[in-house]
Formats: sequence, structure tokens, C-alpha cells
Amino acid sequence: MFFDIHTHAFHPKIAHKAVDHLNTVYHLDCRGDGTIEHLLEREKAAGIDRCIVLCAATAPAQVIPANNYAMKLQREHEEVIGFGTLHPAYVDWEDELERMKAGGLRGIKLHPDFQGFALNDRRLLPIFESAQDDFVFEIHIGSDDPLDKAPSSPFMLADLMRSFPRLRVIGAHFGGYQMWDYSLEALGDSENLWIDTSSTTPYVTSSLLQRLLARRQGRGMGGAKTQIMLCGIPNVGKSTFINTFAGAARAKAADRPGVTKGKQWVSADKFDLLDMPGVLWKKFDSKTTASNLAFIGSIKDDILDVEE
Repeated sequence: MFFDIHTHAFHPKIAHKAVDHLNTVYHLDCRGDGTIEHLLEREKAAGIDRCIVLCAATAPAQVIPANNYAMKLQREHEEVIGFGTLHPAYVDWEDELERMKAGGLRGIKLHPDFQGFALNDRRLLPIFESAQDDFVFEIHIGSDDPLDKAPSSPFMLADLMRSFPRLRVIGAHFGGYQMWDYSLEALGDSENLWIDTSSTTPYVTSSLLQRLLARRQGRGMGGAKTQIMLCGIPNVGKSTFINTFAGAARAKAADRPGVTKGKQWVSADKFDLLDMPGVLWKKFDSKTTASNLAFIGSIKDDILDVEE
């Protein structure tokens, strides 16, 4: 079973604004529309069985609505595991922890940058103390701000783990977005600290990525193979790449779309590679996009208007 540990979905009333904000802040071009329906559609196409949907409150007044939405998503979609949120300025956090637990939430998302506080804010300390045995925290770590001005950093996370040995934390973005060298320096071998790989690979060099993966192996996972999923549009060479990497024709490949019909694992040295069927957008924004995909062979000939 495959889990996507780091996803977001927003209430339909604010989804487009949230996507626009992400595009602006992180210089992205989000392919999704921000809704849970589109997220689940994309996850299914990628072969993901369940996803953790992370909610965060940018102000104390948003804590209850955000947690209500996390509970709603988890209740209405069996594929979803909802993570709620808290804010250090939210006065009734103790009652909210109990309500979250009663509502079936077992995770809490903190995003110091967006929520407007620092990870070393002392108001968080009693929250961590009270929540550490009942919740897993997923915390955004890192910033492109200077280290002394960043709302969170690998060093802050390391201090947190030392202060609360029972605290279970997933450090997002390999433990330090845009601070990956600091992540390697600061984060040790805490048995309750895990890292996710979101928003990392497009920005790091291959050598830095190898160092980050080596740390994973150094934390008692050296015998485990690194699992890599290859996904993309049809007929771009995913299966051919796997065969080349493995040094043998292990995955069926041909110069036409639709050859790969289902998920297939291929083992090669220290890696397990997952070959996936090609995926396309639900609809194309323009006829030009569809034509370009046809020209490179990503759409089957029998659904094209050849005369046109």
C-alpha cells in the first residue's frame, strides 16, 4: 500500500486563492485546482492508495474551521487521513486537542512561515508536552530567509527533539526546505524523527540528494532499498529508462502510448523502481497543448482526428 505523506486540499470557497498564493510564494505553476476531488483523482492515477491531507490555520480564529474540514475530509473519503492544526495564539488549545482526538484526528500540521510564528515560540511548549503521546506532528522546516531570521530551521527542529524525546515529528522537505546542508548538519538520529521528500528534488543537486539519502540509510535503514516511482505522461520513456537503469529488459516498452497497463516493480541494485501507466490531465487548457501531446506520441492515434 502506498501513502502520500504530504498533500493539501482546500475548501472549495478558497481553493483557487490558496493555489494562487502557493504559486506566488513558491514560484510554482500548480497543476491541481486545490480541491479534494482533483487531489484524489491525481493520487488514484499515480497509484497512491491513501494520502495525508495537511491543514493549517494562519490565524487563531481559523483553528476550529481548519480542524472541522480535516475531520470532514477523513469522514467522507476513505483514502484520506486528515491532519489538523493548532496555533500558539489559540487560547483553548487544550480543549481543541481533546476535540481533535475525539474526532479521529491523529496528526497536527504546523507551518511556521504561513502561520506567522517561530518554531521556537515558547507558547508551543505546553502544546508539544500535552500532544506528544496522542499525535504525530508534520512540521514545515526551512526557509530561503537567512538562518537568524527564518521562522523554522533544522537547528530549531533539533532543539525541539532534544526537549521532547517522546515527540513524534515528520520534518517536511528533507528536514529543511532550502536549508538542506543545515539539515545534514543539525538533524541526528532521533528515533522519533522522520523526514518527507516533498518539494526537494527540483532544487537540490544530485550529490546533495545522495547525501540526504545516505543519512536515511545511516539511521538504521541501510539494508532497505530506496523506492522510486516513475510517473509522467504516456510514451515518454519511463519503462525504457527503467530497463536501461536495470541493465535488462525488465519492463515492457514500445514506441506507443498505453503499453504499461498497471503498476510493476523492478529491482535494480540498491533501488526498487515502480513503473506506472502514463497519466494525463483531466482536460486540456488549449487545443495547442493537446496537439503537442499528439505530436510527441502521448495520445493514441485512434482517438485523433488525423484530417484535422
